[in-house]
Amino acid sequence: MNLAGISSESFKQKMCGQRYHHSNGELDAVVGLLHQVGSGVIYLIEIGALPLNAQVRLLEFLETKQYYPLGSDTAYPVKCKFVVSTQDDLRKLHQAGEFRSDLLYRLRAHKIKLPPLAERQLNIALLINHFIALAAVEMNLPLPIQPADLKLKLTSYDFPGNLHELKGMVFDAVSRSDGIALNTSAFMEAINEHKSLTAAPQD
Repeated sequence: MNLAGISSESFKQKMCGQRYHHSNGELDAVVGLLHQVGSGVIYLIEIGALPLNAQVRLLEFLETKQYYPLGSDTAYPVKCKFVVSTQDDLRKLHQAGEFRSDLLYRLRAHKIKLPPLAERQLNIALLINHFIALAAVEMNLPLPIQPADLKLKLTSYDFPGNLHELKGMVFDAVSRSDGIALNTSAFMEAINEHKSLTAAPQD
């Protein structure tokens, strides 16, 4: 679940679900993620964007291992594991009063730092092939082959949009390809645009 822009109320409803008691005695329910996932894994994207009130709720899930659906006074067990990710520095958010210290230390028990794409040059060719396969399936197109010199052309590009930018480039390139070789126009356009933005101003 992507937490960017989510409200505390929406977070609780999506996680816990909700029961609706109608005046005629009937009962409806919306199942939350904690029930759907069971003993699996919930991946929360952009944890730094979670509102403070919702951070309290997440901490309760982690500490008490139980939750209450909205409209219900029955506790249910939290059996799943949580994986969270962020592009923000959570320590800086904490210093600014935007992230709770108790949740921060709880989440830092296990941490994996993924370096930006610009620092993973050896992975770029593999990632391009991965995204080519995804794009070809999604667009129902023949699988084009990555040109051998593409990786070399991308060594000077620092991918400010990181993995999402590379994926977008590949999907654009596959859509323009002839089914034999990958069209590299999308990559070259991004590189040229980047050069024009970073070039020193001329007198």
